[in-house]
Amino acid sequence: MADAIHRLTVDSPAALAKVASKAPNAVFVIPELADEDSPEGWQVMGMSRVRVTATVTSFLEHALYDLTNGIPEEYRGLPAVVEQREQLQSLIEARAGALPFTVELRDVPPPGDEDGSSLESKRFNDSSDGQGSILFFDEGPTCRPIDEQLGLALGAADAPEPALGVVELGSARDLRRCVIAPGNGCTSIKDSNWYGWLHQQLVKQGIFEEVVCRNFPDPYDAKRSVWIPFLQEDLKVGPDTVLVGHSSGCEAAMRLAEETPVGGLVLVAACHSDLGDEGERASGYYPPSGGPWNWEAIRKNTGWIVQFHSRDDHLIPVEEGRAVAKALGSEYHELDGHSHFFEPFNELVEVLRAKTQK
Repeated sequence: MADAIHRLTVDSPAALAKVASKAPNAVFVIPELADEDSPEGWQVMGMSRVRVTATVTSFLEHALYDLTNGIPEEYRGLPAVVEQREQLQSLIEARAGALPFTVELRDVPPPGDEDGSSLESKRFNDSSDGQGSILFFDEGPTCRPIDEQLGLALGAADAPEPALGVVELGSARDLRRCVIAPGNGCTSIKDSNWYGWLHQQLVKQGIFEEVVCRNFPDPYDAKRSVWIPFLQEDLKVGPDTVLVGHSSGCEAAMRLAEETPVGGLVLVAACHSDLGDEGERASGYYPPSGGPWNWEAIRKNTGWIVQFHSRDDHLIPVEEGRAVAKALGSEYHELDGHSHFFEPFNELVEVLRAKTQK
């Protein structure tokens, strides 16, 4: 299926009731809300596992709800977040000056590998329903709530009875394990950077029942097609796990959380672009070849997210970390004098202890 852009001009309150059917491998964008971080327009909804069909108003309300309730409370009052909420509210209410604006459904092209054998291609093909996005300019179909379509909400009548052993995502009482995902280039993880130190500290203090600090396959290239299955199948990262990622380990952690529930994420020196580096680009994590980041899925699949970045990081500029923090609504700690975090830092243990206090 060729990539395509489907456009609707919303020039009246009635147009807000038009129905859009976003294909799984498509994004819902408003070009008029472009900013420095999103120069082609603000993504109201990214790629999803299923097709989402809803009115324009419902898509906007869903994004507004996420900005109001889906990010940590301490970030809800930040000027940039307040401004985004105000812009969305203005569009929803069709306030004076808000109209007209453009809605675009952008079908994302498949990954570029010819034989379709890469992990990215398999994910793309698994979620595809074989059709592109659709804009209904006349009367559209009746739509279920977006969270229900995404499998994120159950009606009261359908909600299961609480059961023993059910994990509450991010709850301190359910966080039993910690897994450490290193940066690339580490052939002996316990002898590299602060990973062995963190393992010793967590075991010594008894913060988790299990602390996993194992060597990763493909340590130099850190390819997504290798690391994601390793995290899922070998290290068993899941709802009872805090995943601590550093550098390339952050990108692996975020891509994993796009499709797998994780108890908590700690991201040390994260980035969202390949920084113009050919080797990083080949790892498969970054847009455009790796597909756009599904920030919404990461937020919803993760109990909580903490980030650390140093202002003097010479490998990953601090602007990269700030952009990730803005997209994820993470608990963001910006420090001085830690470069790319090659040495132990006590703030990491303190955060893990605080997040797991029963």
